[in-house]
Amino acid sequence: MQQQQESKLSWELAIEKLANAIVDRFEKLESKVDQMASFNRNLEVQLGQISNAINLTDQGKLPSKTKVNPREEVKAVKLRSGKQLGEESSEHVTSDVDKKNNVDISDENEQNEIPSLTPHVEPYVPPIPFPQRLKHKKVDKQFEKFLEVLK
Repeated sequence: MQQQQESKLSWELAIEKLANAIVDRFEKLESKVDQMASFNRNLEVQLGQISNAINLTDQGKLPSKTKVNPREEVKAVKLRSGKQLGEESSEHVTSDVDKKNNVDISDENEQNEIPSLTPHVEPYVPPIPFPQRLKHKKVDKQFEKFLEVLK
């Protein structure tokens, strides 16, 4: 009889442990579901705010108030060659370049030779697109000449 009571007690203990484990897991799952529900509510609020912001702006129209460029305007530009563009006059530009090149302006004026500030650059000629087209025309012309010779 004692063995039966001990076996029942061990059985009951095992069932209690199993029930406790199930309750713990169930509580964890409930907390995760609650977190997901609050996250979904936050997303719905954000989507509502975005849709309201979009609906307030007129579709297909440019804004009447333009934004000012925070960088303002460019006042002067200095090129790699030393040339400076902007508010300064061209006399300042040539004198700055000539100082860098150690050339005296008075000597230039006497000789009436003004050196070119920019080097001569050949114009870019892009490659012929679809060169096989031209080849066919050339072959056709050659064939026409061949036929003329045979006549």
